[in-house]
Amino acid sequence: IATTPSTKSCFMVNISLKEKQIKYTNHTIYYHKKDDVWYDIEKSVEDSPNTFSYFFYQDKQNPTYASAISILCFIDFDNFEKWKKSMHTTTHSKSRGDEYAYYKQAIIEKYILESEAVIPGLKNAISIVDACTPLTYRDYLNTPMGGIYGVRKDVDDLANTTYATRTKIKNLFLTGQNINLHGVLGVSITAVLTAGDIIGLEKLVNKI
Repeated sequence: IATTPSTKSCFMVNISLKEKQIKYTNHTIYYHKKDDVWYDIEKSVEDSPNTFSYFFYQDKQNPTYASAISILCFIDFDNFEKWKKSMHTTTHSKSRGDEYAYYKQAIIEKYILESEAVIPGLKNAISIVDACTPLTYRDYLNTPMGGIYGVRKDVDDLANTTYATRTKIKNLFLTGQNINLHGVLGVSITAVLTAGDIIGLEKLVNKI
């Protein structure tokens, strides 16, 4: 398990917006600077990603407008290697230091500037902004290298990159996105498979 490669991590900019500045969009926007949509997965990504994902949050008081926007971009954990021994969560509030804060802020500003092409006026509409780095994902989710989709599956090497819900140890079962499919849906499906191993899959599916 320890030798299985992890999926890539990301950098997410979280923006609270001033009122009635940016129109709400009821779907995710994916922006690719290059035609190769897999570029960030296959290449080493520093602080200049190819792919940007935009998530809008509706202002309940003014439904036509967005109250917040998140910008998600793939980035390599290696860019944060010098701070890998640090730990920062709500219960471990020790700062990672000024250099980390300056580096993170520089990436935030770069991403916001690039995003003006997709969301005109974004920079001037910002009320508050902060970001999650690969270290944030690692510290809160306890995932190696901050991988956001668990271990990396390889369709050409399934035997060494996928794990069964049932183990060879009696009464020990596995579940979660590392076991079957990644993401929220993957976790739900894998939970059903794991529970099915325990009480019987047909019985469980019939109950569902």
